[in-house]
Amino acid sequence: MKKIAQTALILTLISFVCKILGFFKNTLLAYFFGSSFVVDAYVMVFSIGNIIFGWMGGFTGNFIPIYKNIQVKKGNSEANSFMNVFSSWLYFITICFSLFLFCFSGKLVSFVAPGFDSDTHNLTVHFLNVYSFSLLFSVIYRL
Repeated sequence: MKKIAQTALILTLISFVCKILGFFKNTLLAYFFGSSFVVDAYVMVFSIGNIIFGWMGGFTGNFIPIYKNIQVKKGNSEANSFMNVFSSWLYFITICFSLFLFCFSGKLVSFVAPGFDSDTHNLTVHFLNVYSFSLLFSVIYRL
């Protein structure tokens, strides 16, 4: 069980680092090649979302093997208890991050995209507010 948890943590960290590198790739591409303000806003919103929620794929991708391991070794009752605790924490964390995104979207966009003009900034903030609530449903779908 400990080895599975360590492997899940390592995969989650690798996934997180890859998401950050992808964010910088998109930022550099936009800097050197440019695009329309709508595309800039769209790419930036998904880059922010992938950095903040990219770690979730590691958790949800490793959930079934861990659940099955517990089910085989300790039974259905213990596995279902693990699932309830795991999903509750995942929902709680997602709600906290979604509220953070919604409340601080303007400041976050200003921080990660300081060169945006006011129209692009406002559109990105609007997209990010919509995206923050869609993440809640994404977690439900993935789990």
